[in-house]
Amino acid sequence: MPSLSSGGPAQATAGRGERIDCGACPARDWMSATRLSLDVHYQALCRARGLDRRTREDAFYVYGRGTMALDLGHRRAAEREAARLRRLRQTCVKQ
Repeated sequence: MPSLSSGGPAQATAGRGERIDCGACPARDWMSATRLSLDVHYQALCRARGLDRRTREDAFYVYGRGTMALDLGHRRAAEREAARLRRLRQTCVKQ
């Protein structure tokens, strides 16, 4: 697996020091942002008082689907689940 080098964010080094183009580096950005979005909205729903059991189960289910999509590297599915969790938070949690 390539390791990041000081050659810039778009390059990495292979095991023997040769530089390769790191197409996966931007993926870390969207994965981190999507993971943060999932975590923030899920934690807000977990902390909310007065939510019924079904809403909490929905939040847990959507969070699980989003993290699974991240693990599989499926960007659209992960972002779609983050949006679903955001909508659930907006409709169920008073800010």
